[in-house]
Amino acid sequence: MKRYTSFLDLLSAQDKYSTAFEYMRGENHEFISYEDLIKKIETYKIPNKAVIGIIFDNSPTSLISFFALASKKQIVVLNPMDNIETLAIEIQSTHVQMLIGPSELVNALDKYLDKDFNTSNKDILFFTSGTTNKSKAVVLTEASLCNATYNGGALLPLDKNDSLLSVLPHAHVFGMVCSLLWPLSFGAKVCLGRGLQQIFFDFNEFKPTASSLVPEMAGFLVAKGLFNP
Repeated sequence: MKRYTSFLDLLSAQDKYSTAFEYMRGENHEFISYEDLIKKIETYKIPNKAVIGIIFDNSPTSLISFFALASKKQIVVLNPMDNIETLAIEIQSTHVQMLIGPSELVNALDKYLDKDFNTSNKDILFFTSGTTNKSKAVVLTEASLCNATYNGGALLPLDKNDSLLSVLPHAHVFGMVCSLLWPLSFGAKVCLGRGLQQIFFDFNEFKPTASSLVPEMAGFLVAKGLFNP
């Protein structure tokens, strides 16, 4: 397995004709190849803001924005499942200047943006709950996430014929590494799940060969007989 230092290097090493993402648009399956994904990243218009908040709704738009902005801007990773009050605190504490995500959330949170803040940092900030039950920003980098991907992949390799159903939130480090970067580092296909309410349907719809889950969720799905034999 190869060790990568950037997301673009990781993606560029894969078979360009293979499918990187599969997702549902209404009742239809949509596909993005590795070649198309790289083109979208390379032609992405970089905003003239220092700190960008990305609300990860498991859509291709949020993922492409993340890959395109990594190491170019300071990124704050936000979870759409958090309530408005929590998101407002996270945005204010990290001086987010611009939001990318679902329009209803972007509009609701606009008043909390710090329009005048400036920084030269290019880190990636994830929020994690601490011992005080308050979210705390954890500072990571593109390189550190690539290293975590390498470590996991060295223990459990996939290949380009695998398809991984991504159901864990990408707004958490575990979900980002194990539901997104790990399969992409092997040229596998990532099937973007539609949320926990659709998880029963998504396993049957995408018929994945792999999925990253927490133990309780895995046990539940085994009991329901949802896994692809």
